Amino acid sequence: MQLLNNFIPIADKPHYRKKMETSIKGVRTELLAELALENMGFEVVRATTEQDKRGIDYLITDSQGKQTAVDIKSSRFKANKTNDRNAKYYNDGTIAICPFSPETLESIHTVLPADPYGQMLEPSKEMLENLHNSGIVDKHEYIRIMNELEEQMEDMRKRNNNPASRGKLVHV
Repeated sequence: MQLLNNFIPIADKPHYRKKMETSIKGVRTELLAELALENMGFEVVRATTEQDKRGIDYLITDSQGKQTAVDIKSSRFKANKTNDRNAKYYNDGTIAICPFSPETLESIHTVLPADPYGQMLEPSKEMLENLHNSGIVDKHEYIRIMNELEEQMEDMRKRNNNPASRGKLVHV
């Protein structure tokens, strides 16, 4: 560990270590959110550097062509605080959301899931609920996407339980 600290002395200081851990958690949450959005069938575009400076992580487009700027946060508190600030100062239509509960984030034990499709179906449903609650997804789109996710989960269960299949369904 001392050798590592010689190269990265900042990691030895609690304040900076906390900042690094927070940044890593944020990036991980964004990557998991991107996987979930793709599972839901959204067109997902990563924000440019300029957009990122303004708090936009992704531009998502639903099946009806509606595009929304989304700021992914790793806690509901941070998302609410950001939405309050955006409403007060910017009012640019960017919506901050916390896509997953702490329990969901903890249930994925690696930086990214080993099976990004199968392991992200259930978290995709949770994120869809949060997108709906934040007004990004309307009721019609919510029902359509939820039905598709349920069908994908059922299809994966059938394939995984069928001994004649050539292995588990990893990605479609």
